[in-house]
Amino acid sequence: MKHHNSENTKKASLSFVHGACTHVGRLRQVNQDSHGTCPGMFVVADGLGGHAAGEIASEIAVNVIIEAGRAGLKSPEEFGEFVQQANRAIFEAAANDPSLHGMGTTVTALAFLPDSGNRVAVANVGDSRTSLYRA
Repeated sequence: MKHHNSENTKKASLSFVHGACTHVGRLRQVNQDSHGTCPGMFVVADGLGGHAAGEIASEIAVNVIIEAGRAGLKSPEEFGEFVQQANRAIFEAAANDPSLHGMGTTVTALAFLPDSGNRVAVANVGDSRTSLYRA
């Protein structure tokens, strides 16, 4: 008689440890980088140097995407909509405050997709990048 061990049929659980830090760099006086996380989601934004209020644009982008992610993520398309929401929020902030005109940011974000067998969605705007390292 063969016994079925239910422990062996459970899906593998993905766990991770993360950390983040930023540095103003050698050319700028203001650090325009922002980053944030919520369960299963990571976002990094780099304000456009040489443009007005890049640090504000990057902070808006991270805050909007993370706040949307806190409600849960259903699909890669929804993840893309979170990035679009951030874009709209940046444009609205710039439209409402002349000192913010021209602000912008890059974004790279990663989200674990629920019920997908440990698949992830990646969003990328601008020249920031997300890299996959194996082994």
